[in-house]
Amino acid sequence: MKNFLLLLLSATFFISCKKDNPQYIVKDPNALDEATVISTGKMAFSDERYDEGIVKIYQRKDAVYVLGLEQMNYQTAYFDTNVYLSSTLQVTTTSIKVFSAKKLHGNNYYTLSSGINIPAFKYLIIQGDTDAGPVASAILK
Repeated sequence: MKNFLLLLLSATFFISCKKDNPQYIVKDPNALDEATVISTGKMAFSDERYDEGIVKIYQRKDAVYVLGLEQMNYQTAYFDTNVYLSSTLQVTTTSIKVFSAKKLHGNNYYTLSSGINIPAFKYLIIQGDTDAGPVASAILK
């Protein structure tokens, strides 16, 4: 009985430790077939080992915005990196955290929350520790 209770508590803990906004991951690649790319930018990484990545913001026909991180090849073993939309090249109080991840590989798509003023955000910033500065950034045009 004691082992069962320990197992139940452990399972509850692991279930509660989920990543930010997993419900916003776009799983169906066909969901963007008729979407329009409204802004795009190439990722610039602070570590020269990583030189790939394109950011796109799509607007679907149903007016939903989707953030696309395409052709990505970034991974850290030490900490989660946070992905932000920002109006400046720094994370500020007006920046919006989209999600966290340790690995960004291939094509990743995230539905953005409704009510976000997408044209106000001209930068995508990937950042770990806020004191260390950005790991990568892209200017969205």
